[in-house]
This record gives sequence, structure tokens and C-alpha cells, in this order.
Amino acid sequence: MLKDNGRYSLSEIEFCLKNKSVLQQRAEATGNMSATVETVIDAENCLSKANLTANQSVVLQLRWLYNFTLKECGNILGVSVEAVRQSENSAKIKIQKVLDVWNEELLING
Repeated sequence: MLKDNGRYSLSEIEFCLKNKSVLQQRAEATGNMSATVETVIDAENCLSKANLTANQSVVLQLRWLYNFTLKECGNILGVSVEAVRQSENSAKIKIQKVLDVWNEELLING
């Protein structure tokens, strides 16, 4: 993990993944690639380490990348709104566990 203070919140990971293309375009335009690229890489690594199920990955893509509502996701996937909500919440819990491990490692390795 490369962030200066070493810590990310779940909302920062979500924001970065939702806005990945905009962040990359802004970084290219300003020439400030380093911090943005590192943050995007960290967010993608976090997602990878979370070991999401295929369904959780699809739900996050629909919700975070394409901004679909819970109802729209349910219609696309042929499941209830509650099933989409549960899948998204389970994915967020897994992502938070990765962040907790990263933060614990920072405390230990200082």
C-alpha cells in the first residue's frame, strides 16, 4: 500500500474505483500521475485481495462503475433488491477486512 499516511477508508476505495477514469484523465492533464496512479493501483489491489465472489464483483461493477440503483441491479441480475444489497454489503465487509489488515500492518511495521 502506497498512500502517504498508509491508510485508506472504505469510502476512499469506493470513490477511487467509481471515478477511476476521471482521476486518470485529471492526472494526465495535470502531470501529477504518481499519487493518482498509486491510489488507483492500491484500490484495485484492495479489491483483488478481498476475494470477492463473482456475484459480488458484478454487483460492485454495476453499482460503482455504472451507477445502477439497487433495483436496476436486481432487474439485470434477476434477483431481489435485498439480494443485491446483501451482496454489496458482503463485498464491502470483505474490502474493509483488507483495509483493517493493511492498517494493522502499518501499526506493526510503522
